[in-house]
Amino acid sequence: MNILIVEDDGHKIDDIQGFLSSLDNHHQLTIERSVRGGVLEVYENNYQLVILDMALPTFDQENKSSGGMSQPQGGLELIRTLSAIGKDLRIVILTQYPDIEIDGQTYDVENCSEFLADRYGCSVDGAIIYRQEEDDWKQKLSKIIEKVDADIID
Repeated sequence: MNILIVEDDGHKIDDIQGFLSSLDNHHQLTIERSVRGGVLEVYENNYQLVILDMALPTFDQENKSSGGMSQPQGGLELIRTLSAIGKDLRIVILTQYPDIEIDGQTYDVENCSEFLADRYGCSVDGAIIYRQEEDDWKQKLSKIIEKVDADIID
């Protein structure tokens, strides 16, 4: 399965990559670190799943002065853009924030999948809170990946 990880935190990227490689070796992983990088990547390539952080900078940050500050709703911006260009990808949100603000309303991250899917016409398979010191995110992500894998086979 081709998986795009859109995440700007190096430690979190390492955790996600390490976990995914422990599941099995047939996943092809691509990393993008910004909203723009994520949009360009899905526009140019095919992915079965996008693992998406919510707080992302607008641009890549090779040079800290040019990437921009991390936007608390950068992931939401990516979802909006994908919807606008007609890319319906399977998405799982993996964020450290327990809440997400959408149009002035605050939603519990772990319960926002259906709302995001309805609002933006995208396939949000789940929203998971990432805690480096805990393993629940791994179990939840593993279940989503198993489901996406099974859907691809069918």
